[in-house]
Amino acid sequence: MLGRNAWKTLAFSLVEQMWAPLWSRPMRPERWCSQQSCARQTSTNTLHPLRTGPVSVPGGTRQSPINIQWKDSIYDPRLKPLRVSYDAISCLYVWNTGYLFQVEFDDVTEASGISGGPLENHYRLKQFHFHWGAVNEGGSEHTVDGHAYPAELHLVHWNSVKYRNYKEAVVGENGLAVIGVFLKLGVHHQTLQSLVDILPEIKHKLSAFRTLLFSALGEEEKMMVNNYRPLQPLMNRKVWASFQTTNEGTRSLRR
Repeated sequence: MLGRNAWKTLAFSLVEQMWAPLWSRPMRPERWCSQQSCARQTSTNTLHPLRTGPVSVPGGTRQSPINIQWKDSIYDPRLKPLRVSYDAISCLYVWNTGYLFQVEFDDVTEASGISGGPLENHYRLKQFHFHWGAVNEGGSEHTVDGHAYPAELHLVHWNSVKYRNYKEAVVGENGLAVIGVFLKLGVHHQTLQSLVDILPEIKHKLSAFRTLLFSALGEEEKMMVNNYRPLQPLMNRKVWASFQTTNEGTRSLRR
């Protein structure tokens, strides 16, 4: 783990650079296709088995992955501006979950969070993490008009008005608000590269997962690249609003 002093400036600089204007049109929430049928296929784009399942899933129709379709977007003039307030001092550390790297924040106070827009309450920032793929054609959890992006940033917030803590909010109704930012390959992104450069220093308490590997001890080392599995459990998720679709990054997440 890395301490607060090493991370607070870097993490919030990254969030600020990747923040994009809010589109005032809520996206259609239903899942009408599986990732296999939504995403464009190439000979090198191998989908995770959990992304190729049937369209009909337990827990409701609003599940990941979601294919956002522009033609079905509806403008809602009642939506208020989304208010974002992030305080760098609330950034705590980064750690390796054994599945992805995650940047954690102090959520004891209202220092960092979002409100307004489609949200009825204030939501505190808990953590942010990335999803990426083994190839450029796919890595994002969600798609836009069937197009998958190389990576996706998730900023996870929880309802601090309705629930006492993050653990309760995760399993509760309207407990979480997650902002997703699609990433595409582009010019060198110095702030993102600074984050990637620190990854070798991350140590996890599980000895089999001390770096971004998913092989067990004694097995041939395999890089953890296909980490774009849909989030579980199924929570009947809704998509209320979407940001400008992309932001440029580098190829570093696949290294």
